[in-house]
Amino acid sequence: MEMRLKDYSMIIYLLLVGNLTTLYAQYTLSGEVVASETYLGLEGAEVLNTTTGETAFTDEEGLFSFTNLTKGQYDLMVNVELYDLKEFSIDLLGDTTVIIDVASSVQEIEGLVVTTKRKRVFDQRRMEDVEGTVITAGKKTEVILVADKVGNKSNNNPRQLYSQVVGLNIYESTNCGLQLAIGGRGLDPSRTANFNTRQNGYDISADVLGYPESYYTPPAEALQEIQIIRGAASLQYGTQFGGLINFKMRDAAEKPFELITRQSMSSTCGYSTYNSVSGTVGKEQRWKYFGYVNYRQNKSDNLRSFNQDVLNSRGPRENSSLEAINTYANISYDFSEKTRLGLEVTYLSYLAQQPGGLTDAQFYEDVDFSNRERNWFQVDWTLLSLNLDHEFSKKTNASLKVFGLDASRKSVGFRTNRVSQTDIGTERDLIVGEFNNWGAEGKVLTRYNIGSKKAIGLLGVKYYQSKNSQLQGPGSAGSDDDFDLADDEFPNYLNQSD
Repeated sequence: MEMRLKDYSMIIYLLLVGNLTTLYAQYTLSGEVVASETYLGLEGAEVLNTTTGETAFTDEEGLFSFTNLTKGQYDLMVNVELYDLKEFSIDLLGDTTVIIDVASSVQEIEGLVVTTKRKRVFDQRRMEDVEGTVITAGKKTEVILVADKVGNKSNNNPRQLYSQVVGLNIYESTNCGLQLAIGGRGLDPSRTANFNTRQNGYDISADVLGYPESYYTPPAEALQEIQIIRGAASLQYGTQFGGLINFKMRDAAEKPFELITRQSMSSTCGYSTYNSVSGTVGKEQRWKYFGYVNYRQNKSDNLRSFNQDVLNSRGPRENSSLEAINTYANISYDFSEKTRLGLEVTYLSYLAQQPGGLTDAQFYEDVDFSNRERNWFQVDWTLLSLNLDHEFSKKTNASLKVFGLDASRKSVGFRTNRVSQTDIGTERDLIVGEFNNWGAEGKVLTRYNIGSKKAIGLLGVKYYQSKNSQLQGPGSAGSDDDFDLADDEFPNYLNQSD
């Protein structure tokens, strides 16, 4: 009996289809976590599939499951409070059910019970080797858990927020935490220019390549954590020698509506109000939102009089008034469990009177003294970001961020380099900077094996465009916050700081 060519073709086709079906078949790995002493199921156990990065928690009967798995070896880790950590591997050839027994870590020593807990250094943690589409493997990474900090967050005091981070230089150049000034590895902390400064993963400084000054700092009350990445892992963020600082905003509340309001009064920083709303709404709870308004006001003359008359204390320095408003809105939509699109808008505007510096002799004589009554500084900062996150599989995910900045900084005052020199009351130095830039940053991260070794690959691309302008000339001879150029009034202006 002869077999024709198309018969052979049919056999080959069926073999290929069968092999592909076997290769891409999806299986379920389920099981039960029990106590080794009683063999009763444990509720709330964390089961981590370290091969895929997926996490499951056991139900009331101690049951868990992972779905949509292919054939292969999977490494599992089981973590239960008051029980020893357990790690093991399993070869998945089809739908599989396992029973995992864990031993209690409670020991009785002369009536004293010692329990093991996950270690945390105060209100900090180390970053995981991989978070989202970022590789952070290395020793020089810290995460400040701002939401867990105990203390007064309304003043945005950097010495309190960054107190446990080793190797940072910090100085306060503005009133009450309006502007962050820190540096690492002995670098100049002025306006945090030696760090790549980000919010939720996108740039927020004036110009990351030409003018990396950071004039905007989000309020501590709105932050979930502050991520600091230094060393080799920071090279993926650009040319700044200090590394990266990323302000991560609070997550949206899981309930439909949550309101938080805080009113603060400080003898040195004046009045501050923080009001936020957040929630998760819509069909299948796919819409998430979070927003806040933060307003601060400090009229130094009024505060000084109140402190001296009522509290018998010094209060703020002379000529150090401020008024600031910061608003933020973040709304996101989950198209599925694997795809999320989010939009963020940030606006900051503040006006501050600057009291000027002091020589050592002036400081020892009177720390509150100021001989600058006409120095003013103003910032307007608008940020916009569109964020897309997608998970192609358990091993591959991607992110795209498109962001823009429209901002300005203005200063006017008597700016001689000799801080002890008395203001002579003539024209002031005026400096105005305008910053307009936008960019897009895309990343794809995948996990794979090289022989028996696990590996992670990250591919990223960034486009950045900026258009900035600077103006310097004579300001008015008045004492108010006038940021208009006075060329006609002072045609022979000479910058006294040159």
